[in-house]
Amino acid sequence: MRRRTLWWPEWPAVLGGFATLAVLFRLSAPFAYDILAPTDEEAGADWTVVEGWIPDYAVSGLVRRLALSTAPVLTTGGPLERGAYLAGYGTYAELARATLAAAGVATDRVAAVPAPLARRDRTFASAVALRRHFQAIGVASGTVVLVTQDVHARRSRALFRRALGPAFKVQARPYPSPIYGRGDWWRSSEGVRAVVGEWLAWLHTLVAPPSARIEEAAGQPGP
Repeated sequence: MRRRTLWWPEWPAVLGGFATLAVLFRLSAPFAYDILAPTDEEAGADWTVVEGWIPDYAVSGLVRRLALSTAPVLTTGGPLERGAYLAGYGTYAELARATLAAAGVATDRVAAVPAPLARRDRTFASAVALRRHFQAIGVASGTVVLVTQDVHARRSRALFRRALGPAFKVQARPYPSPIYGRGDWWRSSEGVRAVVGEWLAWLHTLVAPPSARIEEAAGQPGP
């Protein structure tokens, strides 16, 4: 045993440190949101791809946007986690197609591209299912506008680009939440969960991208 001297700041220095961190957080928080929710310039989209789990508040804006375009619409997503018995649809892709039809989009314009059950990397599994769909209909390249939810945009865009390959140009079109935004996301529990959770998920994607084994499993037909 031996004695050591520990230098410890007085309470004014502690308060000053916390105040400095609070100011830095306040200044950087909007940029943390912006990095996760990029909006690409749309030019000549060949396909509009809708992630099937987008919330209802995005539907009206999406329908107005689709009215200005003639691009075919594809909905993606795997099995519903809850509500399948009541909704009558087994996957998010099918549910999103029915939602757009109920909102006024012509049914012959929208096609569902269901993904199989995936224990991890569900977004990537949906992207691989989309690639298989393009291969099945003979589409080898094109421009895809990916419709998704605010802070999920960067990760979804990266995974769809990885799955589709360089022949496809993937553009992100996120729809913001009515509960939180870039200037106040830290004030609500939903905003904190969304932004912090997506930062962790995006970093995980960078450190541990989907492996060939996961990609092969995602390409298997669903039940």
